Order: sequence, then structure tokens, then C-alpha cells
Amino acid sequence: IDPDTFDAWIETIQACRRGVGGGDENNNNKVILWLLASGKEMQENVKLWCRNKHHDDDDFLVFCNVVPRNQHLQRLRCADVFLDTPAYNAHTVGCDVLHAGVPMISLLTLPTPQSSSSSSLPFGDKWASRVGASLLRAAGLYDDLVCNDMRSYQEKMMQCVRDKEWFEGIKKKLRYNLDAECPLFDTKRWVENLSVGFEKAVEHYHTIQEKQMQTNEHLSDIVIVDDQEDAS
Repeated sequence: IDPDTFDAWIETIQACRRGVGGGDENNNNKVILWLLASGKEMQENVKLWCRNKHHDDDDFLVFCNVVPRNQHLQRLRCADVFLDTPAYNAHTVGCDVLHAGVPMISLLTLPTPQSSSSSSLPFGDKWASRVGASLLRAAGLYDDLVCNDMRSYQEKMMQCVRDKEWFEGIKKKLRYNLDAECPLFDTKRWVENLSVGFEKAVEHYHTIQEKQMQTNEHLSDIVIVDDQEDAS
């Protein structure tokens, strides 16, 4: 969790608790941030950050411990929405929450020629920072839940809290896509595509061996595929 993202979470929660943006005022203080505990020092640091920088108490923070996988999958259903971390996206956990029917908000910020490498944003120049958007595309929710800047990321969080009708529609869409075997969880198609990839790799290996025998020169075993159709 990078500082910019954590600040965005806290600011959004504070706005919800103050009733900014409308919605059910009775639910203001029910908005919580559920985090995986990584030791007492981590918990204390997070609490201090809230108190010192945001001048807020930490009663909205809930820390949970690592549990066996079956319990992990069961308790995920208790969450309303999952906030993806832009610096390093959710991978397996992202699949877990979507399969549990929990919407995930992801921030995808692609680099530009003007972007500074020392800046905390954008993160999208790393493969690990594009996984969340890829998962949501495969789940049919890219246009609904992938944001392109921190402001829209915060606005999307607020929308999930304030716009109950829209949010219920997102959850229904996710459940429908899961029942319709969206590409993210279409295991049969995934295995078939992987098998084709293995076959192409073996075919390429034999082609390389034949050329080396004919030319008596070493050829690279790694080939960068430019064709988008082949690459997919």
C-alpha cells in the first residue's frame, strides 16, 4: 500500500462519514477499512498515520489475520467492495474476491512520455500494476470499475457507498457474468489456450533445432511475438 493510495482511502472514508455526496446518513459511521494484519508494528504505523496526518481516530480500521484458505474464501463474502492497490495489484486475491461476487475497483495509470520515473504515479509501466484491470476486463467489468487517475478512483469508491442502485447493478452484473462463465473463470478455454501455447513452444523448439543443424549456428530460443492475434 503506497502512501498516495492509503491517503485516498482515508479521505474517501472521511467524506463518507461526513455525509459528503448524499446517501443514507445513518450509514456514515458504518464505513470501515478492512486490512490484512502484518504484525503489531504495521497496525500501529497505520493508526499513527491516520491520527497524525488525517487527524482522525482509527475506529474505522479493522485488521484481520491470515486464516486457512477455506475460511479466507468464506469471509471475503462479508466485504462490500475490494480496493485494488495500484502499485502492485491483486493477483490471486483479485480472482478470489471476484469469484466471491465482490466488486473490485482498480486504478490503471499508463505511463506517458512526460511522466517522471521517480513519481509515485503512474504505476502502469509495470506488469504487476496492470493485473487488476486485466482481471476486470476478463470479468466484463472493465468499463465499470477501472479508473485512470486517483480522482476517479476516489469518486468510484464514493459511488459504491452512495449510489446503492448503481452498486447493486454492478453486483448483479458480476454474478451474471460468473454464471455465464466469463473468460476469467472459463477453465476449459484457459486450458485449451495453454495447451495450444505449449504446442507452439514445442513446434518452435524443433524448428530452431532443425535450423541450427542446417546452418551450424546458434539461434535464440526466445522470440518476441509482435502479432497481437498470435500473442493472445
